[in-house]
Amino acid sequence: MVLLGFIWAIWSGLQVTFLALRGQVNPATSIFFVPDSDGWVYYPAVMDDPSMDLQPSLTRRNIRFFLWTRQNAHVARELFVDESRLLQLSTYSPARYTKILFHGFTNDVVSEFVIQTRNAYLSVGDYNVIGVDWSELARAPFYNSAATNTRDVGKAAADLVDFLVNEGTPISYIHLLGFSLGAHAAGWAGASVKVGTLPRITAFDPAYPGFDGPNARRRLSKSDAKFVDVIHTNARVGLSNAVGIETPLGHADFYPNGGSRMPGCIGFSFQTNKCSHVRSRQYFVESIVQPYAFAAVPCSSYKEFMKGSCGNCGTNSTTKCVYMGEYLTTSASGLYFLRTRSFRPYSVD
Repeated sequence: MVLLGFIWAIWSGLQVTFLALRGQVNPATSIFFVPDSDGWVYYPAVMDDPSMDLQPSLTRRNIRFFLWTRQNAHVARELFVDESRLLQLSTYSPARYTKILFHGFTNDVVSEFVIQTRNAYLSVGDYNVIGVDWSELARAPFYNSAATNTRDVGKAAADLVDFLVNEGTPISYIHLLGFSLGAHAAGWAGASVKVGTLPRITAFDPAYPGFDGPNARRRLSKSDAKFVDVIHTNARVGLSNAVGIETPLGHADFYPNGGSRMPGCIGFSFQTNKCSHVRSRQYFVESIVQPYAFAAVPCSSYKEFMKGSCGNCGTNSTTKCVYMGEYLTTSASGLYFLRTRSFRPYSVD
């Protein structure tokens, strides 16, 4: 798998080089590098002009939904919007809580993000876990196209949510989770649902390129659900080439270790970035099986947190700490900081 990833990265690089030679992109300003959702490969990506036809025409048929439950924990069952009979014949149950997962750039529903999150949920409860496969719309090297496609992905997922609710699922049972570009797709889904307001969206290091500045696309917002929580682990600060957004986007925003560079992530900048980027989802997966793993302190900044100005989460502390991750209380609000270890388990006892 890793070897295939590197081969694909090389092919993406050749495509970018070809476009640069043709004068279709400016290599000085348009080419950058982003990790895949698993952090294995660092892909050359191009901020292509949205008006350029750099990808085949893509439609809703390229957005697919795959279901896992404890009854089919390792063999996915495809779901189709408005196909009630197929839903009834599947292992889906409207009586279960439903987790809908959105992968990021260059990935699919068999990425580590989706599989590890699925496995963690099914190890602790009988959930409906649905992976949104938009891999055909998230292919390297055309990052700009993938970023633009988050809108259609989100709207397609919103149609799925509307369908599930109309088939008997309480909307309060549905939780969206998105990594990197997938975080913005989840935001679009939340904003597009017609049957009500989603209870929660959780975002893992929402992507920065194309979603910040005066010409930014619509990005994840706390208006997209009743409660939006965000974990920042590779936030772009100043002139760094990190790939996540530093700006708070949710009701509760978490900045482990300051939110930009994670302990244990060493090497050249692209290596530390890809390692830090995926830690956001790795911390969350750990929280699913360890509910009290990541106690976080409310504070105005990481500097003040490190100085001890905001208190701590000790036994006798009066600080209003919360637990980052799956079991986060929806009354959490503002900025939160915490430390982690450089290796699994990441929580600091």
